[in-house]
Amino acid sequence: FMPHALKQNIIYDIDHWVINRSMQLLEALNEDVCFNINLALNTQTGHELTAFIDQQLKYYNLLPERLTFEFKEPKDDTQFQQCEQLSYHLRQKGCHIAIDNFGQNFGIYKSLKDIPADNIKISGDFFNYLAPENNHKIFLQAIIDMAHSLAKCTTAESIETLDAYKTAQALGVDFAQGYHIGRPSTRIHDVETRHL
Repeated sequence: FMPHALKQNIIYDIDHWVINRSMQLLEALNEDVCFNINLALNTQTGHELTAFIDQQLKYYNLLPERLTFEFKEPKDDTQFQQCEQLSYHLRQKGCHIAIDNFGQNFGIYKSLKDIPADNIKISGDFFNYLAPENNHKIFLQAIIDMAHSLAKCTTAESIETLDAYKTAQALGVDFAQGYHIGRPSTRIHDVETRHL
């Protein structure tokens, strides 16, 4: 549905609805509950989005550190600049930043070096399709080591099997998410986070 939303130019409205609804829910929950919110980079200028987020944080009187904003790894210079600007602004407000699907684009080292992310969410493709003859494990270890050297934590995405979970654990990933950890739920308290 996301490609359709992008074509119809309604992704902007979806981002706003998700941000507003997430903050509504957070306001009603214990302060130990935190949310991650995925944002589309090509929907609006950074200024419009940051102004909306600032307004929502003030309206709901939330601690910004309860929110992590996730951006897909930028595909081009325009997205990279937008991601960088939004990340710096949101970090200054006290929110956390995660780079989603890390490792799928060519600018990964630039993203790792220049975007002030707290968490590098490594694409699950690397963990779920490891084979002895491919070099994914070497590449993964390099990403994890670089992220840790830059004081960033790492999350293995889309962990579907016990083998993928054990691989992530052996490589030193900090967190894991995916169907092996737990299925999506409409109840917030059913969701499990697993620290490796």
